[in-house]
Amino acid sequence: MAKQRVQKDLKQWREFLEDRRQRLTDAERRAFYERFLGITPLPPGLVRAGEYFGLDPTDVIESNVLLQILCTVLFPRKGRRSGSKEWSALRLSLLAYRAREIEKERPGLKDSDIAEIICKRFKKEELSGKKEYKNANIVRLQLPRARSLLKTWRGGWENEMNEQRLRRVLDDIKGGRGKLRLEWGGNPKYAEWYAKKIEPYEMREIIKDIEGRLQAIEAQRASPITC
Repeated sequence: MAKQRVQKDLKQWREFLEDRRQRLTDAERRAFYERFLGITPLPPGLVRAGEYFGLDPTDVIESNVLLQILCTVLFPRKGRRSGSKEWSALRLSLLAYRAREIEKERPGLKDSDIAEIICKRFKKEELSGKKEYKNANIVRLQLPRARSLLKTWRGGWENEMNEQRLRRVLDDIKGGRGKLRLEWGGNPKYAEWYAKKIEPYEMREIIKDIEGRLQAIEAQRASPITC
């Protein structure tokens, strides 16, 4: 019973802090944390924890010792859980595209809510018949890495092409002649399946990137040159 209560409290604190991360800028969030730490008197729970271990929560060194003890107790090191293995770059990118699609449909959702929707919407892999995502918590934990990878992966390649080549690539894609070359870092038998899933998202992004770059080129051409 006590374990369930602790898990519930931890979840509520996590959601509270996640809400602040999404709504506040870095500077605003830091100011909020400083106000939070400046609360006096100290929270009763923190006082009791200090008394239990004989540590002073107001002392910089002793408070850090107390923090490490509580972290070790609450979050002990465990073996790898089922479904928590390293995800391939292609799988993470597909997750990022799916999350982006849901965020466009329903702006302002928390990552925990996005993860729940993804698990419900994408239930099974057609190839194996197995669940595509083990559970929503695993998906939530992978979302930051997925977004970061996609941002790095896309990278502004269209800025390195001239106008003629951009128009040729755009014509090929819209004419159904474009083909993605995706590298796969996971099980080879799933490569084709993931490539087919990610291709529609990636093609839409490529078209958007190319059209945006062409508009910038045309605007630059139309603007008068000043010396």
